[in-house]
Amino acid sequence: MSNRTRTISVIIPTLAHPARASLVRRALASVLSQESVETVPIVVINGTQFDRTLVDELRQLPRVEMVYLPRSDLPAALREGRRRVATDWYAQLDDDDMLLPHALATRLDALVRHADHDVVVTNGIVRGNDRDALLMPDIELVASDPACWLATSNWLSPGAALFRTERVPESLFDGIPRYLEWTYLAVRLATSHRLLFINEPTFIYSSDSPLRTVGSEDYMLGQPAALRRILHLDMPAALRTSFRRRLSAAHHEVATNELARGRLASAWMAHWRCLTGHGGWRYLLFTRRLISLGA
Repeated sequence: MSNRTRTISVIIPTLAHPARASLVRRALASVLSQESVETVPIVVINGTQFDRTLVDELRQLPRVEMVYLPRSDLPAALREGRRRVATDWYAQLDDDDMLLPHALATRLDALVRHADHDVVVTNGIVRGNDRDALLMPDIELVASDPACWLATSNWLSPGAALFRTERVPESLFDGIPRYLEWTYLAVRLATSHRLLFINEPTFIYSSDSPLRTVGSEDYMLGQPAALRRILHLDMPAALRTSFRRRLSAAHHEVATNELARGRLASAWMAHWRCLTGHGGWRYLLFTRRLISLGA
């Protein structure tokens, strides 16, 4: 295989925030030091909170393509990064995660051997609180029915996959919601592409990085809109039922948060959406709590 066909673009969307500058450098170093492949890092800085020293540093790196978007918007950064891909293969990496040295070569060799597959998804290591754990202990079960397994958990982490460029086009990234971006992409891939799963960790997912979006209040408040966007996709009936149930639970979480903030009207609105959703009857006891506080 020629150097051209062993060259992989890696999209790294980032705010380049000062609190994560060292993590961005670490993520980029893990891409540039990949074994047995050539890499083209596409760093998409989005928003205005960037570290100027870091940005100047990135501009001077000859192998790095740096893009700037003035608005902080991860879906837009992913789309722009994909638009810039000019290689036969591409991957993506969060700015606080890192690839293991053999990651891209392992994925590439697997897709070369399985020419009828479009995407390879690998296992990973979750690192946080000074502990490591395997990201997907049940990856063999996931591989048996990827779409069905999404009702249990999302198997598509940002750093896990390698995509065949000609078969996974820019249009896949259209319509991505602001949160649950990779759940949305997983549904689209599972229902329209041939996926190969490898039970080998190839990346490290950092669960305790500063400014991590998952678990934040904004993330929680954004869940209902993201789930509604996902429900517009084609998917098996059982998976749709699972996401509808999850939407009701998300509305309940928003209602609980709004009540804790003393915003009774907003809590009632979210609770009503929960009750009228799939399985919303499970949260009827919360109605009594709202009535008692509003009396």
